Amino acid sequence: MIEIKVTGSTPAEALSLMRAFGLQLAGLDDISAPANQLMLKGSEITSEKAQETPMPFAPVMSEPNTEAPKIIPLTPAAPTAPVTPPAIPSAPVGTAAVPLAPAPAISLEQVAKAGADLISGNPAKMQELVALLQRFGVPAVQALKPDQIGAFATELRGLGAQI
Repeated sequence: MIEIKVTGSTPAEALSLMRAFGLQLAGLDDISAPANQLMLKGSEITSEKAQETPMPFAPVMSEPNTEAPKIIPLTPAAPTAPVTPPAIPSAPVGTAAVPLAPAPAISLEQVAKAGADLISGNPAKMQELVALLQRFGVPAVQALKPDQIGAFATELRGLGAQI
């Protein structure tokens, strides 16, 4: 059994090493000539659409090889630069994230009802709700400005409210 293992720190490096290995094998007559014959024979069978079973892949050897295996050093065909994903800026902790698409319009009444439902379901959330109102600089939900309603609703969802 022959096993070939290619390892690399990135997929691009592994592919580069496989390509280099293939190019080195293609330059060896004792390997490339039989492989080319097998590939040509396979394409003839495919193009004729023969009904017989295709020949299984088997190495073509004229005589047993008693020589020690050749060690061929592998080098990448071209050096590849490491791929680094672009940095994704994250919002600082404690601030609302800026929405990328306009959020559906939420009314002040929906926000007020969601806050009331949250408190009625879990009275311990009252302190968190008061702290949220203070962060927005308002004494009550009804004092929110129209441009604050969406961000307040998002924060309220973070506390567990269903809006």
